[in-house]
Amino acid sequence: MSDSVLNQPLVRHPAVPGPVGLTVTVDRLPADDPSRPLRLRYRVAGDPAALRWPAPLAAGEAARQDGLWRHTCFEAFLGLPAAPAAAPAMTQAVPAAPATGYLEFNFAPSGAWAAYRFDGYRAGMRAEALSVEPRIALRHGAHAVDVEVAIAWPALPAVLAASGGPSPMAVSTGGATPLAAARRLRLGLTAVLEAADGSLSYWALRHPAERPDFHNDGGFQLEVEVPG
Repeated sequence: MSDSVLNQPLVRHPAVPGPVGLTVTVDRLPADDPSRPLRLRYRVAGDPAALRWPAPLAAGEAARQDGLWRHTCFEAFLGLPAAPAAAPAMTQAVPAAPATGYLEFNFAPSGAWAAYRFDGYRAGMRAEALSVEPRIALRHGAHAVDVEVAIAWPALPAVLAASGGPSPMAVSTGGATPLAAARRLRLGLTAVLEAADGSLSYWALRHPAERPDFHNDGGFQLEVEVPG
């Protein structure tokens, strides 16, 4: 794994067809807001008309919404480093459960967002409270669409609690999980693209199972360091 989130390509799951001629990449951009230091740009290159793009939020409409993945949506998953394990095969029907809890962020081009915490593989799902709402900006070009998001780092105590790991006090006093390791989070980057005909395709850094499953631990391919 690597700290670098620079022009990372997302690949479409081969079991699900999608519009031809599209590419999806993700870059980490320099922070421009101290309250939202993790800044990512999802770029969909090709013919923007091949996809359906959600309408911008209406005045007074709540930005936090569920079910965003049913339409064009960009996502990020954050979890604590796990012990090394064999990568699940493409033919594996039931993915291996992540060894730790994780957070899921959904970003819609409309400006809507969602954040959830999980105790393990699709277990214990609940809304994650955020002290700072994500910022989402959409930029349409002739041959590409950029969705730029900026989020605050999740509170490490909350992530540790989700993982079932030691308390922050135990970590800082030499517990089983070193504080330095706890400050490195695994990162999964994904996207759901809705074609003009309403069909969905699924894109990720890596697809470790035979069916699309962004929660599969084998897709958390990068690491990022959370400032102490």
